[in-house]
Amino acid sequence: LIEAGKEFGLKHAGMFAMDGLRLEKGYKWWGAELDAHTSPLEAGLGELVDLNKGEFTGKTAIMKKQREGIYKMLGMFTLNPQDGQMFPWGKENIYRNGELVGYVTSAAFGHTIGKHICMGYVKKCGGEPITQDYLLDGKYEIEVAGEHYQAEISCGPLYDPRSLKINM
Repeated sequence: LIEAGKEFGLKHAGMFAMDGLRLEKGYKWWGAELDAHTSPLEAGLGELVDLNKGEFTGKTAIMKKQREGIYKMLGMFTLNPQDGQMFPWGKENIYRNGELVGYVTSAAFGHTIGKHICMGYVKKCGGEPITQDYLLDGKYEIEVAGEHYQAEISCGPLYDPRSLKINM
């Protein structure tokens, strides 16, 4: 079927391929990256919240987190597929400078960028608020099936970050 479909531009688009595309764009899923206990600030969605539009559910909590800081932050991690026969699925440990700091919420292979992608939350040890500078500074590893693999960190979409290729 795949061979016969080549002349028509047939592409793989199963569940795992779609999840890879979602992660490349940095799209979050309810139940993985988003839940009732995670603020938009922690999930990297703070710019989508208009605190000037009047009262809404959660406004006071978001303003408090802005003042006092947040204690976890979502990061995008890439792993080099040449580093071995690993495949992250989610729930893997995240290490920063050799110290356990978080967990992977979603993972898939990004066919467009040619790397494994992990999205996950990082906490700063010692119970202090975390900043984007702290998140981006440091050497990261993701533990997959008991092995540690070097990971590169980013805070935004890995593919088409300015959404110039999305057709509406």
